[in-house]
Amino acid sequence: MRLASIIVPLLLFYFVNTEASEDSQLKPTWGVAIPHNMNPHLELKVGARLQSVAEWNRLSDEGRGELNQFDFYLRRVRFEFESYFKKDWHYYMDIRNDNADLEEKGSGQFEIGDAYLEKKNIFGLKGISFRGFRSKVKLSRSQTISSAKLLHLERAYISDSAADFVNEGRRATNFQMNGVLDYFSFQLVAGDGVHKSSFVDAKDNDLGSGEIIRQSPMLGAYMRLYPFEGWSDQSMTETYFGQGQHFSLGGGLFHTGSIEYTGTNFNNTKSIDRTLGNIELSFHYKNFSFQGEFFHFEGVVEDFSASVQNKGSSNGLYWQAEYYLSEENPFSLFGRYESWDRFKEESDYDQKSYLMGINWYYDRNHIRFSLAWQQDRFDQNLRKELANGEDYNREERLKFTTMWNF
Repeated sequence: MRLASIIVPLLLFYFVNTEASEDSQLKPTWGVAIPHNMNPHLELKVGARLQSVAEWNRLSDEGRGELNQFDFYLRRVRFEFESYFKKDWHYYMDIRNDNADLEEKGSGQFEIGDAYLEKKNIFGLKGISFRGFRSKVKLSRSQTISSAKLLHLERAYISDSAADFVNEGRRATNFQMNGVLDYFSFQLVAGDGVHKSSFVDAKDNDLGSGEIIRQSPMLGAYMRLYPFEGWSDQSMTETYFGQGQHFSLGGGLFHTGSIEYTGTNFNNTKSIDRTLGNIELSFHYKNFSFQGEFFHFEGVVEDFSASVQNKGSSNGLYWQAEYYLSEENPFSLFGRYESWDRFKEESDYDQKSYLMGINWYYDRNHIRFSLAWQQDRFDQNLRKELANGEDYNREERLKFTTMWNF
């Protein structure tokens, strides 16, 4: 009810004295643009996104046997609002409910995703912009790309872990300067750090009854280069529908220091610094596209539940590729491989993942259907544990997904 009391007046404000115009500044790839007939700089864009998953899941182990499960859930339910209220100024916000009905989560609740104010062409420099509040930190190419433009609705595990390593959900309140120029783009950012709920150890367990006491701000920088003339398509997407070509290299470094925390099985406060490094390579030529990323995590705790906090590092990579057939037959074949050593100082912390599937782009990235198979393998220290105490070292999933992006 409180959410409706905010949204409805906002929409009424724009709809009153407003009419559609073919001369609108907004040519959206999503949503509906609503220009204001009394102010050419005042416009609103409204959109919605829904992503569903039907998943058959099999857990297996040489000694324990197999366990089959089925789940049907909504990965994303989102309402998006974007307002252009003055030349070179705009505001964007979305409200979302992620993973509704996933396993035993239930229907969940809506929360704020992005919510930022942007000023373009600052200092009179074209292509340089400033954003404030909740906006994506560009710590990974796959994390920067909208979920509507991913090959597969679920990103690689290592990429999702990077999203929370130094900054909660890679969008906790921050301030950033961005540049998009002919042959390179960059981001300089400072903001809030990690959150208890996503502050996890090498085994993916959180602090339990422990707390984060204090921490320093997150600081970071990212740069992406397009070194070859004629290969600088800077659209952030993972599929190009057989059009154009690009080649890019990128890298970033992000740091959150002096994270002081308490745990369940030790009395005194511990402190750790976290640093995330990323290197990316991506290219496409007409129907074929490729993307790969390498991540290095410094400041990983092996086990938060241990009385002695063993600290170390982690690294890994993923790569993925797609071949798009044609506009007449808008299908694509794609695959992804992931390898991640979650704690390098000890053995038996490797995690591997294999994914292959087929996409049908009924209306490009607006309406899409996908069928995919994924297998995940876990070393001894990473075995997948269920609520009843049973654990398994292999998981296979057959997923049918749909996306409706308007």
